[in-house]
Amino acid sequence: MQKRDYFFLFAILASQGCGGRTGLDEGLSSNSGGLSAIGGTSSVGGSPSTGGSTNTGATTCPSTAPQAGDQCLPAGLFCVYPTSVCPLGYQCSTGGEFEQVYVPCFSGMGGTTSTGGSLATGGGLGSSGSSSTSIGGTTSTGGDQATGCSGSFEMILGGKDICVAKMVPITGPKGGPNVDYKIDATEVTTGQYDAWLATSPSLPPSTDVNCRYVTSYSEQGTGYLGPDADHHPVVYVDWCDAYEYCLGVDKRLCGALGGGPVDYSAGYNNATQSQWYRACSSGGTITYPYGNTYQATFCDGWDYWNDNSSTMQTVAVGSLGSCATSVNGYAGVYDLSGNVFEWEDSCDGVGPSATCRLRGGAFNMVSSFLACSYGVGAGPRVDVNGEIGFRCCTL
Repeated sequence: MQKRDYFFLFAILASQGCGGRTGLDEGLSSNSGGLSAIGGTSSVGGSPSTGGSTNTGATTCPSTAPQAGDQCLPAGLFCVYPTSVCPLGYQCSTGGEFEQVYVPCFSGMGGTTSTGGSLATGGGLGSSGSSSTSIGGTTSTGGDQATGCSGSFEMILGGKDICVAKMVPITGPKGGPNVDYKIDATEVTTGQYDAWLATSPSLPPSTDVNCRYVTSYSEQGTGYLGPDADHHPVVYVDWCDAYEYCLGVDKRLCGALGGGPVDYSAGYNNATQSQWYRACSSGGTITYPYGNTYQATFCDGWDYWNDNSSTMQTVAVGSLGSCATSVNGYAGVYDLSGNVFEWEDSCDGVGPSATCRLRGGAFNMVSSFLACSYGVGAGPRVDVNGEIGFRCCTL
């Protein structure tokens, strides 16, 4: 599939909404059945609806895609099955389970599965069926979040005794109202989010017109499960999950300078209105967090993985030191381009069906989606996906 096809698929994302919070297989596009997250398993979330198979040398591929509980064929067998969207490849693991390991098409914005997840090794399999470990980023922040704050970009929140992202003051010239604020140095991580969940936060009241439908803040799928998973961005959270988390740790979902939501129609690429855009663009002066010229390997996007769709995944937050600006007054904020989309407090209405802005692109996006000013990305407030996370700001 050529890159121009990905733009078509993303146009579908921009034009569609979805129903209630439980419609997870809708994902961010019209793909039916759902595609699991990079490296994920295929036990749930829909299997190819058509029969027939091809293989890469073995002669014992099942006539249809394997399901949970099926007898696993010899380890190393790689089978490919057609679907109405793109082929799906399955590998028989040494643990006796079928694993979806190769999706030779645009996997990121398709439907999601209810469990998703990535391989425990952090790697995927290429089209040859050979093992491949992750080449993404470093794990310099290290450690297990369960033992407390172990990352370089984390701190204990006073009074609540939970680990949260450190914040960076944004003080550079604005060209508008002199409103300084702080923004999380990184996207909120799985470890940080789960630490907040462990405090049993209260659900929104029935009077909350935007989020009263919420019955649980738990992630609705599983993201990266490899080494240092607690320091990868949390995913499968909807807008209300992000909004309530930020409030719960004495912050706010990034929105307008001075408070409140960003104007949905005109504010998303205005450095005098949007906290997120001002930080990403160094006050509206640069195209990407690191400068005006696109750099293929500076941030976690499509080109970072060298167009290898079988291994594209998140990286540990802040592990790519090149994915940040050095401009005075804005330095110290990482991954505003790529890794995962970030919810913004910028919606076109109230209630669960309203569409809200998604910023920054994700690990499977090409260059145009990774620019600070890109604002077409949006999804219903109830949407969840393996490529969507968030970060918080202050007033």
